[in-house]
Amino acid sequence: MGRSKSNREPSLALRVLVSLAPWLRPSKWFNWLILAALLVATIAVWRSWAPVVLGDRRYQLRTESIEITPQPAWIRSNVREEVVEANDLASHSALDPQITVTVARAFSVHSWVARVRSVRKEYPARVVVELEYRRPVGMVMVRRDDGNPGVIPVDASAIVLPTDDFERQGEAESPVRNYLRIHVGDTRHHGPTGTVWGDERVAAAARIAEQLSESWQALGLHRIELAEESSGNRAEDLLFDLVAKEDRRYFWGHAPGKERASELDASEKLELLQELARVTPAGGNRIDLRSKTRLPLQSRRLEENRTSDNR
Repeated sequence: MGRSKSNREPSLALRVLVSLAPWLRPSKWFNWLILAALLVATIAVWRSWAPVVLGDRRYQLRTESIEITPQPAWIRSNVREEVVEANDLASHSALDPQITVTVARAFSVHSWVARVRSVRKEYPARVVVELEYRRPVGMVMVRRDDGNPGVIPVDASAIVLPTDDFERQGEAESPVRNYLRIHVGDTRHHGPTGTVWGDERVAAAARIAEQLSESWQALGLHRIELAEESSGNRAEDLLFDLVAKEDRRYFWGHAPGKERASELDASEKLELLQELARVTPAGGNRIDLRSKTRLPLQSRRLEENRTSDNR
């Protein structure tokens, strides 16, 4: 006796389950849906709790929790405190994903900061900032608004530095004495500190001051002056004198990098100047450093003797 039709064919329920089986198996799309749901839930929870977490005092930035590169001796103001106060960094949390960017921007605009090398976070709420500071090379002689003479510090790029650091009261020795004077005639800086002076005469003199920064005191120099031979305001046309004690003068010539083809470069001029500082050359009190052949006779003999001794 043959089997009935109901025993030979799958039941309707079984056939439905078989047809749905591919949809019931886990798939990549199903996994992505789960991840998306978790992400939405995480964002919702963070939006609810973010103000509480970021406002936790344990993660708030404080002045003492920001470590910076030690300041050089010529900076007397407190760079860290000034940056924190000016940019309200104490109101930020170390958990802020953009905190390193915020801190870097805040320090980069300070007048004493040449460059922010790096900013990194450390647990739980510490930020370490590596800075490159600007270094003064000279004091530009100016006439103040009240008519009295004054000086303004600049670095080798003729960027104006904070004057207050050089005008502290109650000190026997003013730090201004530690820098060469730069005298280029009537000049005025109209921008804020931390910006370029904007006068090519000052920029050229600042480059000379940088070249002399380690030796000007030992050489008895006092200031850099724009020479009478200068014409115009282009760097190629500017010539400078170095003024030493008892108004002894050296005709330096062009700024470093702007020398004529027949002119000694800055390092050669400095080497020659160091040799000449040991004697009092004959032939007047203004000595031309641009070429050895232009030196007074006594100075040329000194140079020739030194050259022959080295052979």
